[in-house]
Amino acid sequence: MNLFARRVLAIVFFGCLLMATSCQEREGPSAAASSGDETVLDDDTADDDTAHITAPGDDTADDDATDDDTADDGYVPPEPSDAVGVFVAKTGDDAFPGTMAEPKLTIAAGMTAARADGKYLFVARGRYIENVVARAPMYGGYEETAWTRDIVAYRTEIKPPTGTAVTIPVSQRAHELTVEGFAIVGPNGTADQETTAVDAKGDGVVLRWNVIRGGGLFATGWTAASNGARFSLNGSVSVIENEIVGGDIAGFGELVQTIALGFADDISANVINNRIRAGKAVAYGGVLSIGVEISTTQPVVLSGNTIDTESMALSSVGVMVYTGAILVHNTIHARGAVLGEGVVYQFLLLPLTQLTLVNNIIVADQTTLRYAVVASDLLGTDRLTFVANDFSAAGAFLPVAVGTDIFTDPIDVNTCAWPLCKEAYANTGNDPLFAATGDWHLGPASPCLDTGEDPTPWADPASWRRDIDGDARPSGDAPDIGADEYGARRGRRHPPATIANRE
Repeated sequence: MNLFARRVLAIVFFGCLLMATSCQEREGPSAAASSGDETVLDDDTADDDTAHITAPGDDTADDDATDDDTADDGYVPPEPSDAVGVFVAKTGDDAFPGTMAEPKLTIAAGMTAARADGKYLFVARGRYIENVVARAPMYGGYEETAWTRDIVAYRTEIKPPTGTAVTIPVSQRAHELTVEGFAIVGPNGTADQETTAVDAKGDGVVLRWNVIRGGGLFATGWTAASNGARFSLNGSVSVIENEIVGGDIAGFGELVQTIALGFADDISANVINNRIRAGKAVAYGGVLSIGVEISTTQPVVLSGNTIDTESMALSSVGVMVYTGAILVHNTIHARGAVLGEGVVYQFLLLPLTQLTLVNNIIVADQTTLRYAVVASDLLGTDRLTFVANDFSAAGAFLPVAVGTDIFTDPIDVNTCAWPLCKEAYANTGNDPLFAATGDWHLGPASPCLDTGEDPTPWADPASWRRDIDGDARPSGDAPDIGADEYGARRGRRHPPATIANRE
């Protein structure tokens, strides 16, 4: 089903709901796929045992008893050197060889050299007003003298005036391709346009430690769309510890859609510990603001993410699922000017897909026209698994809608006697008692502490054993519910710049 058809179906679906409710080679291991070497015992070079699954280790001492080093996620960025890299800086010149001492000026020239020589591309701070076609692994956030790295202090921005900011083509790529440490901003546009910050195709793509934002649009025609990052074709990809924001749209378009992160075709994905926010969509006609859109035939796992929907949109959805997905340990805020949902599951593309939610928090500021999950019951049975989720709105249970049934009590959900239910238990509607307004960390009195279920039957521990701050999970007798595992926050080793600092 093409994008236009999906948009039409989405608009019809929202309209009906409103009416119903009113009457290969790899450059390095991927954190999404591996938590270390783990097949080599006690070699003191990486996570070298499986104890982290049941008892996260100390990670700071070589005691050979548990995880005994600080490279606990199995990933270390490449060290800049002329032997392994080509270098780009605003102080450079494309006539230079691209060394640390004599960097090239443009990413395009550096990419050509890196691709030809089989090297990494290192890019120093500054704004690069160019369209980038990534054919070699690229790393930003450096200063241009000693090539030390600080992603926040040495902001490296890609912001072209037109076209896609970063394209990752499937052709001529033999290695895993990482894009890491950049601020990537899609161009602004008007009329019947689609603007995209990152367009990735094919297998082996890793986005890590980036700030990605879709471009703004003023819609004057029939359709308009803004995408933060989208993945298509086939293969496996990883999206790890980024901040991704959908672009803002205003105007008069009839089919207007802003999507922070999207997956299509036959892509499988691990989406781990990201901060995702849907864009604003203020336009006359059919308007959708989506945090994550999933319309791929392959598994997509979302783990440890915070996903904010947008109040300045007619309809805003945290996760729009057209096929199937596994959501573990996410925190989703459902809101919208009229209609706000945490997860919408339509399964319009494949008849046998599944939606699994384990240990998620989905919250809203009210229960009127707000839903934790909205699912169509057009086809099939045994589609939905809800385990140990907290669906909460102002201290009450955030409703779940399945077909024409709307459940307003967790007891009704946990009986699993409703259409599509495969498994449901331990779901609640408690106020999660976050640390502060706008802060999705759990407070010390939160009922979500130590009340989650072991997610191992549904998701690989490598995807959930660290929370959004990098803290070990579980830290108590059982995992906490939501993206945060309460306790001392060690923070990310290389945090991206904040969403607020994105101009």
